[in-house]
Amino acid sequence: MLQVLGTDGVGVEVDAAEVHDPGQLRRIPHHHLVGGPARGEGELDGLDPVRAGPGGALLEEEGPRHAVRVPLERHRAPAHRAEDTVGHGQVVADQVELGPAELREEHLVGVGHRDLAAGDLEDLAVGRRHTETLPAVEPGARLRHDAGMASILRRPGPPPAAPTWRWWEASGVFAAGYLAGDLLRARLAPDRDLGIVLVEGTWTLFLLAWLRGFHRGWTRSVGWPARPWPEAREAAVFGAILYGVIALAVALPLSRILGAAGPGAGGGRTAEESPAEVAAVLASALLVAPAAEELFFRGLLYRALRARWGAVPAWVVSALAFGLVHLSREDPTGSVVPVTVAVCLGLGLALLYERRGNLVAPLAAHEAFNAIGVLVLLTRT
Repeated sequence: MLQVLGTDGVGVEVDAAEVHDPGQLRRIPHHHLVGGPARGEGELDGLDPVRAGPGGALLEEEGPRHAVRVPLERHRAPAHRAEDTVGHGQVVADQVELGPAELREEHLVGVGHRDLAAGDLEDLAVGRRHTETLPAVEPGARLRHDAGMASILRRPGPPPAAPTWRWWEASGVFAAGYLAGDLLRARLAPDRDLGIVLVEGTWTLFLLAWLRGFHRGWTRSVGWPARPWPEAREAAVFGAILYGVIALAVALPLSRILGAAGPGAGGGRTAEESPAEVAAVLASALLVAPAAEELFFRGLLYRALRARWGAVPAWVVSALAFGLVHLSREDPTGSVVPVTVAVCLGLGLALLYERRGNLVAPLAAHEAFNAIGVLVLLTRT
């Protein structure tokens, strides 16, 4: 490799393997198609029948003792050094190595070497390569730049597959499971929280049986991440933030207007509740409710509505349906705050599901939301 320097200091690389000598003809007059001489040869049939030596004029050394042409014998591959008409100043700025500062002084202007491109000039003294000066990065490692809301709402992988069910199919199975669970609650579970566990557990079993029988690939359609735990951790942060936003911006102002109990005010509970009733509250809020509600309202209903009408209608309709499920038949007027909170929660969880593309995200966020609510409830009672 040769480096020809112009009057303005611009370095231009010439690949000597492409130019054998000044008298070389174009195309194949001087090429041996089967076996060729390793170095320059006499050009008795060319434009200049007489030459000064057996080697090419642009070769650095001559002699027939090597089997490979000199330009490819002891030279490195070009490093694609920058070329610009402003001289070495711009070239050096484009070729500065990203590594630790040296303890010695370096003069970057006017540095030259016949073999190395500009990117390697600062390593000549110690013979190091760039891979030794740059910090090592493990294969597959992901660079994390922030842990804010923008990072949480970024899709970690490809979107889920299209659903194979329709919204009215999933709604029909859900309604059948809800009615069956309500009948069981009237007979077996007079306690409110135990009744909720029974109803939601029953509709979940109905939905899972239907999916297993008619939609075997349903997990690909609702989305499941390759790494559930990191996904759940980031989504739990979203759920905690969502609790604070809804509590301060929706629940508290609406409670003051209506004179109803605010979030975590107790909801008619007393401190004399038995350990079994507390366990039922925890099971309902932290386990059964998030799993049952996210499976239907986000995983099945939202996905089917989105495939049929788009994201915004699915976002609104699934959130309204989620709010109506929290309507109390015993006290409809007293359910205004819980229903409104549930609608807002449904909007936030649908947004998270849309952005993350898997069911683990809204499930973990829902559990975090309920966990904070239960903690507030237990500390205030």
